[in-house]
Amino acid sequence: MNVLKALQKVIPKSETLGAVQVPSLFVSPEQFVKKPASKIRPGKTEHNNNISISELIKQHGHLVGKDSFYQKHIVKDYLSPFDKTPNFKRQDVSNDFDLERAKSLFKLKKDISQNINFQETQDEIFIKKILPFLTLPIEQHSPNWPLLTQNRNVRKVFPKDYYKEVPAVPDFNADPHAFEEYIGLLTHTTFHFRNSSSSNGVIPLLLRTLLHPMNETTRPYHTTETFNDMILFFYHKNDLASMRETFSLIKMSNCRPNLQTFNLMLMGLLQNSRNHSSPHEHRNIVFFLDQMTKNSVAPDSKTWEILFNFLQSKKGRSYYVERLTAHNVPVTTSLVIAILQKSDEIKTLSSAQLLGAFQQNGIKMDYPMFRFFVTSFLERNELDNALVTVQHIHSEALNGNDIDVRVTTDILNKFMCHFANSGNLALALQTFNTFTQEYHVRANETTFEMLFKALVRNGYGKNFPVVLQWIKDTRLKLTQSMRNNYWKVKADSIAKYNCKKVVSPEDTHHLSAMLREFKLPVGKKITYDTWRNANPAERKVLRYINCRPGRGEKTAAQKSQPLIKNNDTTKLRKVHYRHGIARSAIKHAEAKRIPYAENWYEALNSELKARGIISTEDTPHVNNN
Repeated sequence: MNVLKALQKVIPKSETLGAVQVPSLFVSPEQFVKKPASKIRPGKTEHNNNISISELIKQHGHLVGKDSFYQKHIVKDYLSPFDKTPNFKRQDVSNDFDLERAKSLFKLKKDISQNINFQETQDEIFIKKILPFLTLPIEQHSPNWPLLTQNRNVRKVFPKDYYKEVPAVPDFNADPHAFEEYIGLLTHTTFHFRNSSSSNGVIPLLLRTLLHPMNETTRPYHTTETFNDMILFFYHKNDLASMRETFSLIKMSNCRPNLQTFNLMLMGLLQNSRNHSSPHEHRNIVFFLDQMTKNSVAPDSKTWEILFNFLQSKKGRSYYVERLTAHNVPVTTSLVIAILQKSDEIKTLSSAQLLGAFQQNGIKMDYPMFRFFVTSFLERNELDNALVTVQHIHSEALNGNDIDVRVTTDILNKFMCHFANSGNLALALQTFNTFTQEYHVRANETTFEMLFKALVRNGYGKNFPVVLQWIKDTRLKLTQSMRNNYWKVKADSIAKYNCKKVVSPEDTHHLSAMLREFKLPVGKKITYDTWRNANPAERKVLRYINCRPGRGEKTAAQKSQPLIKNNDTTKLRKVHYRHGIARSAIKHAEAKRIPYAENWYEALNSELKARGIISTEDTPHVNNN
């Protein structure tokens, strides 16, 4: 399939593409009033008051350790009120992972990926199965059950990251609309405090409790929108099983799945199909398409786009695009990008040709297109083009032009990841300063993780501990976070065992002053060779952070500088240090799980009260029978 010809086929010349602008409502965690926290420590139980963590794990490790099926038991207890409902596979706790089946599926997928004829046959069968559902006329009618969700004319906007405590559960009786906003906040915002949004954090359990069909207190406020938010939350966790369970709960709560529901479920199947040992999802796809028809839900361009990504062969994708065009499917930028990304010809197109293809077809710049071009430029190592694109978008937004695109944290992190992978600490720091100071982009945990990675891969010199401390101080200032990650621990081990320099406040103040104006150059082409393009002041910074050229392989004499030590002993100590931190983290995580393994409902209630998420007289309001 020629990508340029495909674009000309699917894009109507008379229209321009771009996101439809709708009014936005920003939902902030601060709008939910905090309740005073009790003095109870989270996870505190009667049997662990005076017992060390090691002893606690020794006594109760069978509940949370290897082969304990901890997560399965939690889910089984959550689904226990539905014992008579055959929809939930995880009501049965068993070690049902079939290793031999996984191996055979992996081999089958590998064989298919190397056999074009097999791919074409599979795609032909798949398209024949799904096209009748996509092209079937849908008769719109009212369902037998009440529709609790309505079309929203206002798009809710949630903060991407939040570093303080999870906001308190509001009084839904006083403000019924608060329930939908609160669920949206929990599912769209990453709460870093105590790792609350992680799979083992408090938020997944809180969501399951608030959206439980047996929850008499919150059930009147359950809507399709709230369940969609919960499905989206588990989609980002790559948890297809929980997505399916949430889908089954929608009708139990007297709600009706809508187009967004089905698109999310298809996205979950697409995500799962990319696992090497997962089965083909054709049967499950047909199931959800059939459910769409039964619920009088017509597919949209997003549905066509998701299903397009299941196709494996060039022939299958070409035929699918022809059918899409024949049925006058509205074309969006994301659909065009999906076609581009799956096309072999994209590798032969230059950046100018890609941009020209969009411009010639009247495609208006929107965020998916912006993100696509930045990613493409970085993959091609066209750094200057990527940064010029960002500068253009920022200038357009700053000048008040009609463009609904902004430079975001996600765009910043694409650059940071790119530089971290190559260990280009200089460009990582320059980009960080430019984006946060000039473009007013908020750095998050991923941003600083990439800074730690760039620092480690850049190699260490005598000032390594100073740069590390500066990153830690900046991270604490901007995110209030001190949580460990792989690259931070690795950097800590280098500073502890390879570097003899003792960092003083004066050192970090000196580096801060040097880095204040260490930004991407303006008005000249930006390349990966920072030294060649640097002025004298910038070269001083580059020397300090160990980014000067021609370092090469050091001799033994050079490695044994007064402030550097490097030998077999230090290597072993670093490994032992990192493994020790990992073991400690695992023990603490298992210790926290023990109360939940014994009684997840009581443990959740205790933690929510201790953290002030609910008051001491409240309960999560769910019958755990």
